[in-house]
Amino acid sequence: MIDEDNVLTNLTMKGLEKRYADITDAVQERAQYELETIIKLGFTGQFLLAADCADWAGAQGIPLVSNGATAGSIVAYALGITNIDPIKYHLLFERYITLEQHVFPGFHINVSEAGRDALIAYITRKCGAVPDDFLMHDEYLGLEVLDTIKNAEDRIGIDIDTIPLDDRKTFTMLGNGDSAGVFGFESEEMQTFLKLAKPDRFEDLIALYALNHPGPMDNIPAFIDSKMKRKPLKYPNYMINKILKETYGFIVYQEQVMQIFHDIAGYTLAQGNMARRTLGKMKIELIEKERALFLLGAAAKGMSTYDADKIFELLCQYTPYAFNKSHAATYAMMSYQTAYLKANFS
Repeated sequence: MIDEDNVLTNLTMKGLEKRYADITDAVQERAQYELETIIKLGFTGQFLLAADCADWAGAQGIPLVSNGATAGSIVAYALGITNIDPIKYHLLFERYITLEQHVFPGFHINVSEAGRDALIAYITRKCGAVPDDFLMHDEYLGLEVLDTIKNAEDRIGIDIDTIPLDDRKTFTMLGNGDSAGVFGFESEEMQTFLKLAKPDRFEDLIALYALNHPGPMDNIPAFIDSKMKRKPLKYPNYMINKILKETYGFIVYQEQVMQIFHDIAGYTLAQGNMARRTLGKMKIELIEKERALFLLGAAAKGMSTYDADKIFELLCQYTPYAFNKSHAATYAMMSYQTAYLKANFS
């Protein structure tokens, strides 16, 4: 009888060797921690099926990408289920799966419209039927932009996964607001924001995608002011400054909220995720209970009550509007890819 847990472990290790030229201790430890969690929760089968589908789709030339919190998993990255490096972009596995979570959250995979029926047929042949848990979780939905990118790859003769993420022509075009036809950034409002923000790195696109939603969109002008150093935001604690550096002092991502709870008050990342959910409910009695825990944790790490309370108030202000960074990074990658194609080949 096949030991699926060993199969998953071996496939992950082989995948890491392909993904990373140098498998550091951080990469190794992250993979081991994730594997232990996945196996303990009994999610091995789901990962193996998704990995097999990704392999089959790749062999058939069918674009496939996971579009949710899955991108926070280095195991999913090693298996080819996602194409975003969670180490490089500071994505958190605990935003996706924790030991307290007993229902599999799904992969939320998008596949090209042209290839979706073939992929579903493959799953049906392999499993006898499409598994139920693949269908509320909205698995394997068609996404037209993947067809657009694939068609461009075939016509031009490039591999979209190998393009540089620091292409000057691409960022100059976006900084001029010329984003018509760029996935996720087509609106006139976003064209205006791009002109003002002058994004010059991929991380800027992740942030702008995350902010381009009702609620957080109100923070875009202040975000731009801070990025352009007109009104830079700084906080009286180096740890929070470090966490918020990539977003110019603003809490943009749910993962940043989790990291603040972890670094400032000693929560585990899983506890930080639960605290994030508590603040998101915006119920005063729950928030005040969380405040007391946060202040105690911060005090244990040597922070004054005054400074800790200021940081907690910041969390209360921004957490309800914070966006899933793993999701934003995945979609921002498709935005960048379509922008790159437009800037260099249109």
